[in-house]
Amino acid sequence: TIDQPAWDDPAYDWAACDACLVRSTWDYQERCDAFLAWATGAADVTTLLNPLEVIRWNTPRMRCATADPVGTSLRVGVGDTSREAVTEALRSLGEP
Repeated sequence: TIDQPAWDDPAYDWAACDACLVRSTWDYQERCDAFLAWATGAADVTTLLNPLEVIRWNTPRMRCATADPVGTSLRVGVGDTSREAVTEALRSLGEP
């Protein structure tokens, strides 16, 4: 079955999932610490299809905006979302 729980639903058993795809987390930016704690805990008990490293990088509190000389934030898109492609994209940006 496919469930669609809220990331912060305390009653949901993430360990019972074969895998978790993080989508549409509308309020994570307002509660970064709680969201990252949830993601870390979820990664401990199930497979995150969005790698934890990418979730951490993409969470505003953890990411310093890359800025061009006039101060505009740049966002990099990755067409190939395989783990290898995303890891390589992060490396190219100087991320760990």
